[in-house]
Amino acid sequence: MKGVANLAKGPSARATKAAAHAASLGPILTQIETKGRRSLNAIARALTAEGIPTAAGAANWTPAGVARVKAKLAT
Repeated sequence: MKGVANLAKGPSARATKAAAHAASLGPILTQIETKGRRSLNAIARALTAEGIPTAAGAANWTPAGVARVKAKLAT
């Protein structure tokens, strides 16, 4: 049963971490967008170029990853 309890904590902890990471990216996304980079692809390229890791620690951003962060920020 101990494993089941750990599974229940996992998604909540991941969601909390993702929300915190998205919040920390808010000002960075605003800065990127004020430079005229508004498409998801352009923002992903800018985040990758600046060396900002994804929530999972990956070095390369995808447009889908940027969309997920923007969706979290909108809620």
